[in-house]
Parts: sequence; C-alpha cells; structure tokens
Amino acid sequence: MVNVVQTDFSENNISLIETSCFHTHQNVANINLSANSIRQIKACSFVHLFSLAKLDLSKNPLQYLAPYFMINTTNIHTLQLLENQIHHFGSVTFQVLQVRLILTQNYKICCVTHPNTTCEAQPPWFMSCSDLLPTKYLKVLYCAISVVVFLLNAFSLISHPATRSRREAYLFLVVFVNITDMMCATYLLTIWISDLTFKGTFVLWERIWRSGMTCHFAFAIIITYTVNIQFVLLLLSLSRMMAVIYPVQTPFQQCDFVMKILSLLLTVSSLTGILLTFTVSQCSERLLPISLCLPFVDPTNSLHLIKAIVWFTLISQTITSAGIIVMHTLLLQEVKATSKLITEFQHRQKQNIQLFVTCLLLQLQIFFVGWQQILFIWCLCFSPDTPLTLLSGAPLLCCPSMPVSTPLSSFWLQ
Repeated sequence: MVNVVQTDFSENNISLIETSCFHTHQNVANINLSANSIRQIKACSFVHLFSLAKLDLSKNPLQYLAPYFMINTTNIHTLQLLENQIHHFGSVTFQVLQVRLILTQNYKICCVTHPNTTCEAQPPWFMSCSDLLPTKYLKVLYCAISVVVFLLNAFSLISHPATRSRREAYLFLVVFVNITDMMCATYLLTIWISDLTFKGTFVLWERIWRSGMTCHFAFAIIITYTVNIQFVLLLLSLSRMMAVIYPVQTPFQQCDFVMKILSLLLTVSSLTGILLTFTVSQCSERLLPISLCLPFVDPTNSLHLIKAIVWFTLISQTITSAGIIVMHTLLLQEVKATSKLITEFQHRQKQNIQLFVTCLLLQLQIFFVGWQQILFIWCLCFSPDTPLTLLSGAPLLCCPSMPVSTPLSSFWLQ
C-alpha cells in the first residue's frame, strides 16, 4: 500500500478512525472519507503522511476530534470539514495542524485555528470567539454595577430597621424592594463570574454553557426580577398613597396584610420565571438563543415565545409607569389639600410637593429606561450589522437606574 496516491472511501459505512489507521499509506496525497458514518477520530489517526495534501471528512456525523489526530503531515494543504456537527474538540486540536486551508461552516473551528491557516467561517454577530463578555470595559462594568447594587441595597436593608421601627409594614415593603433589586445584580454577577471561569476559551464551551443550568438560572432570575419589580413598586406606590389618603383605615399599615401580598407577589413572579425558562429550554432543545441568557433576545428569530416575553414586558412596564403616575398624582393632590387645612404646615407645602415629584421621577426613571432598553435590545437582535459589544452592553443601559433608584427614593421619603 506504500505506492497508493489517492484513496476514496466515501459513501461507505465507516464509523470510527482508529490510531495509525493510515500508517501503511505513506505516499498517499488525497484521502476522501466523506459521506460516511464517522463519529469519532482518535489521536494519531493520520501519522507520518508526508505526502498528504488533501483530507476530506465532510458529510460525517463527526462529534469529537481528538487532539493531535494529525501528526507529521507537513505538506497538507486542504482539510474539508463541511456539513459536520463537531462540538467537542480541544483548544490545541487545530492549533497544531500544519494545514493551509480549512473548509468548514463551523465558526468555532476557525476561532481556534493557527494564525497561518486560512479559515473563512465567521462567528455570528451575536457570538464571541474568546469570551462571554467580549471587552474588558464590559467585564469591569458588569462587576462594578453588581457590587454597587449589592452594597446600596445591603446598606438599605441594614439602615431601615433602625429608622423605621415604628412602621413595620413599610419596612417590609422596602426590604422586599431591596431583595428584588439584588436579583438584577445576581444576574450580572452570574454572567461576570462565568466569563472569568472560561478564561478566553468560551468558544469551546459555548454550547454547553447555553444548555447548562447556570445560563438557565440567569434567564429565570432576570425574568423573575422583571415581573417582581413591577409588582412591588406598584404596591409601594399604592401603600404610600393609601397611607396619606386613609391613614387610619388602610390595611397597608398592617404587617400581616402586607406580608401576605408580598408572599403572593413573590410566588407569582417566581413561578413565571421558572415556567418561562422551562418552556424556552424545551422549545429550543435546552439551548437558549443567546450566550448572555437574556429573556428578551432571539437573534435567530426562531422562538415566538421570546417575542411574546418582549411584548408582555413592554406593555406591562408601560402600564406600570402609568399606574405610578396616577397614584403619585393623587398623592400630591391629597398632600396639597391637607396642607391647606393645616395652617402650621403651610410653609412646608412646596417642600412636600418637591419631595414627591422627586420620588415620582425616580420611579418613572426605572420603568421608562427599563422598557426602552428591552425595545432597544429587540431591535438590535434583527440587525446583522450590530456589534457584539453593543449587544453585550445593552443590559447595562438600565441596570444602574433600576436597582439603585429604589433604595435611594425610600430614604428620601423618610
């Protein structure tokens, strides 16, 4: 077999390439193994083939390529891996290949090839070759914002028991807001820690990451936060209004009543997050549509459920914003009427109005920035020219506003 120059094993039923399989074909120049049933190629399968110029492994259900499956094939020019499903390979598998051209549609292979190798498959605009967060700027922002949110809300959790000891019902509301805000920080921190874990090898783990528990956990957390924050801020605004209009009869002054409502809200939002996460994971064969695990983004435009989540969030946050406007308007009218009746507080009328207007603006900032962010991300998803950096940074458009404003406004209302 030493003088064999071309071998054509295509359209057979070959399923495995063993070690040193072609060691007797030292002068072979062209090996065609396309259209077989090859699922695995072991290490040292193609060894000392100094004349080999072309190797065709196309149209095989290849799932695993061992490191060093080709050794001392110094003259190879073309490696064809078209119509394959290679998901498992090491970072050195293609780095050590002395091949000039790799033909494949798998962008992951092109991400880890040697710099001197030509490989034209480009990653989709919403994927990165190296890291989950593609730039150092985003890495710093994700970490910094999550830490700031945790610290501010932790400070609020510690401070309010001392300053609000006589208003336990209100205290429960503020604590619930702080815990809800920490969900947003938990999402950012989860993405940031995962990015650190991959250390530049994300392309090798991208499929496992998107189908894994951590990504689904982040997806569920951000959905739960999105639903819960609307409920709790509506409840907070309603309790403020009722405490002013009906200071004695309102049930919002009763701890048991407030705790029951908060428990119900947490249950509804948690079940919503779990149910939507489970449904999306099943619809997409356990593979979320984007590596950032956002519930508002489907760059492949393959899941109608993602569109439904976006529209639901957009409409619900708009309604919530309108509800907050109405309740604060009624609150301001009641404060104005009360100030007219009580002469000793007339000089504080302007101060009270300014205070509640400030609080109203803070609450509206949360929602206006929030739903605009979701609409913005959704528009980005269908533009092939959108940079990955812009998409990765899109969640940060609202993160500094949403979980930071609520603890500050609760302090200003003391």
